[in-house]
Amino acid sequence: MNAAARKTSGFFSALFDYPKYALMVLLSAFVLYFIAYPLFQVLIQSVVVDGKFSLALHREVFSRADNFAAVKNSLIVAGASTFFATLFGTLIAFIVVRTDIPFKPAVKFLFLLPFAIPPLFAAMGWVQLIGPVGYVTRFVQELFSVSRVPWNIYSQGGIIFVMTVTMYPFVFLIVSGALQRMDSSLEEAARISGSSNFQIMRHITLPLVKTAVLAGAVLAFIAAIDNFGVPAVLGMRIRYYVLTTMIYESLSIPNIPLATAMSMLLVVLAFVAIYVMRFVEGEQKQYAVIGGKSIRPSVMRLGPARPLVILFIAVTLFFFVILPILSLFLTSFIKYFGAPIAWENFSFDNYERVLRMRNTVRAIVNSLLLAPLTATILIVVASLISYLNVKAKIWGAS
Repeated sequence: MNAAARKTSGFFSALFDYPKYALMVLLSAFVLYFIAYPLFQVLIQSVVVDGKFSLALHREVFSRADNFAAVKNSLIVAGASTFFATLFGTLIAFIVVRTDIPFKPAVKFLFLLPFAIPPLFAAMGWVQLIGPVGYVTRFVQELFSVSRVPWNIYSQGGIIFVMTVTMYPFVFLIVSGALQRMDSSLEEAARISGSSNFQIMRHITLPLVKTAVLAGAVLAFIAAIDNFGVPAVLGMRIRYYVLTTMIYESLSIPNIPLATAMSMLLVVLAFVAIYVMRFVEGEQKQYAVIGGKSIRPSVMRLGPARPLVILFIAVTLFFFVILPILSLFLTSFIKYFGAPIAWENFSFDNYERVLRMRNTVRAIVNSLLLAPLTATILIVVASLISYLNVKAKIWGAS
């Protein structure tokens, strides 16, 4: 064996003598093939026109009025819905984890239910509720004897509202986890020193979970900017386009190169959001809090305000979670769209049609197989990447 061969053999032998380095190579190959390579292909298609390098497609995204309007609408809708989802998700997380409201496990489960509903169907549920012929709309019209209601779900405001309701679980899940893991000794010390609950929440609790709030906000923003279902249902009818629906329009023409240029803009926006989160995380590390053995979160006694907070939670759950799901459930039995809720309008015909469709069983089986398989793969890959990033301290893992 010559010197070059021995050197190569020694390199691979040393590499696989260290499992964490071998693991990093495998995960890097996985990320390169399934993430980096597709993104690279999209990038190439967006900058190559007639076999030559060109930024004409990217210029077209911003030079054409309708494309630029879609970019602006995307930023407005995603920014506004992220802002409201962050406020609402953080507030609900604090109430559920840090106050003495009853039935906490059930309340947390219900607030996470929107996760299980695809945005497309969530938008349809809200149309059934507060659309022009929605259940709530007709109830208000009959109750107050009016022909018009003071809202319009087919609008920018309607899109922001529905996206807020579908995106807040990202913030709620991450912030509630951070609140449960946070050492409460500083809060207890402040309480002993005479600080009020509001002062403790403002000056201690929220600053300590600021990174978690930002992480939830970034995830909500990425999910909002990439959301297609809600803008498609509520916006395309009034020709209110965002980037995702404009990409859909470009693909249907078809104008695939322009669609790839818009897709790259979505990728860039997502990368910027993630970079901001990582930057803030780095700043927060220098203010790390050392906790003791016990990390059980302290519980704030609401006192006289407890009934009002419980009422707020109940009303919020009813209107933001239960009503949309109930609307979808009832609509599935209605004979035709827009029919009022009456016994004679209910039927099992819709379910019979679905079950008689040739591909229904195949679709159900595929869903039951692919969902757990995909989840398992993602859990394994994410856990291994997290291990390399946090525990193994390998250069380049982060």
